[in-house]
Amino acid sequence: EQKQRQRYRNALSDLAHSLKTPLAVLQGAENERLDFKEYMSIARDQIRRMDQIIQYQLTRAVKSIDDGAKTNAVLVTPIIERILSALAKVYREKEVKVILNLERQTEIKADERDLMEMLGNMLENAFKYCRSEVAISLYNDDNNVYIVLEDDGEGVSEELRNTILERGERADTSSTPGQGIFLSVSVDILSSYNCRLEVQSSFSLGGAKFSIAFPKE
Repeated sequence: EQKQRQRYRNALSDLAHSLKTPLAVLQGAENERLDFKEYMSIARDQIRRMDQIIQYQLTRAVKSIDDGAKTNAVLVTPIIERILSALAKVYREKEVKVILNLERQTEIKADERDLMEMLGNMLENAFKYCRSEVAISLYNDDNNVYIVLEDDGEGVSEELRNTILERGERADTSSTPGQGIFLSVSVDILSSYNCRLEVQSSFSLGGAKFSIAFPKE
């Protein structure tokens, strides 16, 4: 009962956090001087996304952490592209350059909502902490699907690489707002699929590098 109550509390926190991105898209659209038809198209998309988020978080609140049942395989690239489209609107003024190296036919056997939530959190983390560049790689071998996210920010020191994966902890506690649950939510989802997550330094961009190994079986 104590564990379930904690999951309820976490789910409420995660819900509030997840709704921030579609709300930011709506607020940004209001300032773009769009015509009514264009604005309503964006509004409908984001309202639909918020409804999906609410239903998803309610489901997560009541299911066991071991319930990451593998469902039908879903293509990963379209999910990444949908998330990037939203983040481009939220971080428009930052003008983040995105470098993509994606195997477009790569699939993962997982709930699409889990992938949206996990990748959405991690990509928003990259956009928030980068200076101007983010790189995303997607590839696979016989045993795993690999998703690698890199940025050109300040990176994460070795002593903090485990700490930032815990709920409420952040590498930066001063300049950038946030509740520190970006990565912990993703870790919760990834653990239900027996995934590996490694935090390293990016050789190419100089910032942080997050590598996910998603087992095919």
